[in-house]
Amino acid sequence: MPRYLLDANVFIKAYRSFYTPKIAPTFWEKLGNVFINGSVCTMNKVYDEILEGKDWLASWLKEIPSNKILTFEDDKKAVDSYANLVSWVQTNNKYRQVAKDEFLNKQKADSFLISFTLGYEDIVLVTFESYHREKRKKMLLPNICEEIGLSISPVIKKGYYFPMSFNFKNITLHKCISLFEMMALLDIKL
Repeated sequence: MPRYLLDANVFIKAYRSFYTPKIAPTFWEKLGNVFINGSVCTMNKVYDEILEGKDWLASWLKEIPSNKILTFEDDKKAVDSYANLVSWVQTNNKYRQVAKDEFLNKQKADSFLISFTLGYEDIVLVTFESYHREKRKKMLLPNICEEIGLSISPVIKKGYYFPMSFNFKNITLHKCISLFEMMALLDIKL
């Protein structure tokens, strides 16, 4: 069974737009339940970033069981994958050095999220970041996943922001998916 590793923007975008707690409290209740009873997790860098907000979302996240917050520094597979990822980033001529430095910034979670995803067959990265076909100044999660050989879902690849018309019945599991796909795979209905 896959473990779904949530990026910070999944929480933040849901909180600020689609699923504000006043409008969609059921979303937060069900997301909390899949953290407690299911296969959803996040990592310490994401957790720390959200706690900086000192808002409702930070309070909600504090209720997540500590065993659902992966600690990068304590995980040999993730650390080994990170070393390989850093080497790949530094030798990649597609991006400017400023983009590489930002991606590898130890205060940000992106490179660490990809390291967990690379290090474990059962980890699937869940993000709200968009895939961009043209050359970008930033190193975006879906683009990096694809470039290093981690499959990204068609929902992300085609740029569906809110895929109302996408057929979720035959979802093939990819290594980088959207929140909506995770919700369909875990049968989270609002």
